[in-house]
Amino acid sequence: MDYQDEDFLQLSGIQHFAFCRRQWALIHIENMWVENYRTTDGAILHEKAHDPQGSESRGDLLILRGIHIHSARLGITGQCDVVEFRRSQDGIRLNGREGLWKPFPVEYKRGEPKDNTCDSLQLCAQAMCLEEMLCCPIPQGALFYGQPRRRLPVEFTEVLRQQVEDMVSEMHQDYRRGYTPKVGAYTFPTKIFMKQTQLDNLIRKEGSIMGVFELNGWTKVFDGELTVQGAGDNKDFYVKLDKPYHYDGGNVNIRFNIDIEGDVMPSADLPVWHLSYTTGKNRYAFYRGSKEEAPQDEIFTAEYMPYMLFSYIDNTSGIGFANADDAVKIGFDGSQIQFSQPVDRAEVFTINGAVVVSVSATSAIGTSMLPNGTYIVKASKGQNTVVKKIVK
Repeated sequence: MDYQDEDFLQLSGIQHFAFCRRQWALIHIENMWVENYRTTDGAILHEKAHDPQGSESRGDLLILRGIHIHSARLGITGQCDVVEFRRSQDGIRLNGREGLWKPFPVEYKRGEPKDNTCDSLQLCAQAMCLEEMLCCPIPQGALFYGQPRRRLPVEFTEVLRQQVEDMVSEMHQDYRRGYTPKVGAYTFPTKIFMKQTQLDNLIRKEGSIMGVFELNGWTKVFDGELTVQGAGDNKDFYVKLDKPYHYDGGNVNIRFNIDIEGDVMPSADLPVWHLSYTTGKNRYAFYRGSKEEAPQDEIFTAEYMPYMLFSYIDNTSGIGFANADDAVKIGFDGSQIQFSQPVDRAEVFTINGAVVVSVSATSAIGTSMLPNGTYIVKASKGQNTVVKKIVK
């Protein structure tokens, strides 16, 4: 049975659904989507791929960009970043082109290859749409990652195709029911360490995706169990450190050791984590494995990291935010953010780091245009900066 046009779902949602069914429901059913630096930067990469002026021909290679695709059988619609057509005896005819051409879809992704099949499923779904539209088999395609800027070939096996079929069927069922999976809880042991560092990034070598961990000088500030309650409006994940950390200025490195054994949290219950993309070089490195000391050749880096906000008490009177009587103070009465004195610049951020208000030379900011939620207010005057979290 073919789907009607009004029942089509977004093909790109397959990637979200495969990663986390709750995330897919929040985006595609409840329309909870905030564009942040990560999605904007990824969109720029896609815009370059989708540029219709960028279509080109190189002898036996024809490159078409931003092709609109659909499948009435699957009930999905979307766009292909790039479809390459190569001259081939077992190809198809294209309108306005001589000879026979064989299609090869290419999907562009920001960041590095993932250790799951989310991207491959999306690419396979694109190929299945093209097969239905062009009436020809497409056995393989490729994923292009912004890091390390190379292609990975993807074979469209029967197993992968069946996964797409099953997943799209579940998406239609959940969409018709308006079903959003509930958020569960998961408790796991964690150790947190901190140290001052001379490093300003965690890249081992220029132009590499390999990361680096510093070996010495760490102070353990937490050793216990943490519980993930899940994501949602006005929910934060708090960690209260076991012992004080003495900060003398400069950069700070934070290391999380998370030990997970046995069954982990089901993907449907995973919270939707907020990620921040760092400016400049990567400042996040990770190791996934069971070895006590991470092997240097198994440490990788990424341009994003979890969004974190630190709250601390300054016991030295000489560092951190200004504490003097003339320092700017931030107040909030539920409808207006007020500053104790005019500030040079004020910004309001969502909890995932997106700027929603940015003004200069002001003493107050109205919040009637902001939806209810948690926000971070940052105010600067001269050399001093103050930050405060508010909940509307």
